[in-house]
Amino acid sequence: MKKMSREEALASVKKYHNHSWYEDIKERNVDNLDSTAIAFRKNNISYRTFEEYVEKEYAPALRQAGIKKGSEFVCCIRQVPDYPMLFGAASLTGSSAIFVNDAFGTAHRAAASNV
Repeated sequence: MKKMSREEALASVKKYHNHSWYEDIKERNVDNLDSTAIAFRKNNISYRTFEEYVEKEYAPALRQAGIKKGSEFVCCIRQVPDYPMLFGAASLTGSSAIFVNDAFGTAHRAAASNV
């Protein structure tokens, strides 16, 4: 990633401050769709594949379950590729995900929307 000057960083914050996390990731990587978005156990998942899973699998599944903008849901999931994909889907639907990681016995709230 290119190092930004102070002015570039402030311009980026101004441009992206009202985007959801997923919209930000998608817009910033529109020219890098075949680059690695997620590296997990010697497997690389491209931004293109990441977007396909978020938009065609995870977000529709959340909507089918009744999750919509402003909804909150709890998900017990380890830190596997499904984690950021589910986070992206929550962001895309405007919902908030509360992730519980059973490996560490912790829970944290991930407000994925820009509500």
